[in-house]
Amino acid sequence: MFKRDVAMPRENSRVSSYEISPDDLYNVLGNQNRRTIILFLGQRNGASFSELRKALKISVGNLYYNLDALQGYVEKDANKRYVLTERGKILYNIIREESRRIEHTLRPKSKLYRFYQNYLRKIIFPEAIFISMYKDERLASIAMLITFSMAIVLVNLGNLDLTLFELSRKYNQSPAELVNLGVVSLPRPLWLVVKLLVSWLGVTALLDLICRLLGHREWEWEILSATLVAFLPIFSFSLLENTLIPVIAAAFSVDYLLVSYIIYRTLQVLTLTYLASTISIFKHLPLDRALLIVFALFYISYVTNLVLRRAFPLIF
Repeated sequence: MFKRDVAMPRENSRVSSYEISPDDLYNVLGNQNRRTIILFLGQRNGASFSELRKALKISVGNLYYNLDALQGYVEKDANKRYVLTERGKILYNIIREESRRIEHTLRPKSKLYRFYQNYLRKIIFPEAIFISMYKDERLASIAMLITFSMAIVLVNLGNLDLTLFELSRKYNQSPAELVNLGVVSLPRPLWLVVKLLVSWLGVTALLDLICRLLGHREWEWEILSATLVAFLPIFSFSLLENTLIPVIAAAFSVDYLLVSYIIYRTLQVLTLTYLASTISIFKHLPLDRALLIVFALFYISYVTNLVLRRAFPLIF
């Protein structure tokens, strides 16, 4: 049923290969699904992919993602069943013997922290959405098709011009006007779609380049779909500006442009945090490092827009 296998490296026979670094230990102990996988395999001495998925009750992409993160602790035996390596067995004993202390350590310390973890974090960093697409070609393809179709409608609905992370609008240009590119002229709706496509692929390529320069060369094509989904907050601005924004401005007697600017920047920040979640999952990066990469790219996007608008004011 499942065509993809997770490649698990063979263990080195040297004793040093059994050492577990603190970073690896925290990476496993701080994730409930990974702890459950280690405990399940340790208790049963191995399990198939379907048995693991049934026990954890998670999606295919989520299970693949966590198995990839457990490379060196989990491998496949001759019967294609997942089993613990020697390092995995050491980790299993640590988790089993120290489970009470670990649960106490990981328990939220305040109501505010619990509120953030249970509600706000899922909105700001919706990792479950992107994990579900991890190595799930069918779901990623459907998500890409639906999101791109929605994006085409939304950018044309609001006459919104996207360049990387920045939206702009030329109020004096109608959809019937042609955009003169020198060599060819395009209808404005088509030009908006072209810029949408270039921005989406450009952001994905730049993120991948930065990650590769930092030594993270993993690539799954589903990241293209996840990156496009991450842009949904910005795309939704065209809906909010004629519905929610006027209501808020009228209710609080606040200038429409001020409310519009605040909501636009909020949606932009959400897109950045969604992208951080995406590369954290697909590039196996800590979330804080993923945020630094994304906000560095945002600065590049901001400067690029300033340069392009001055150099080509009629187009940008």
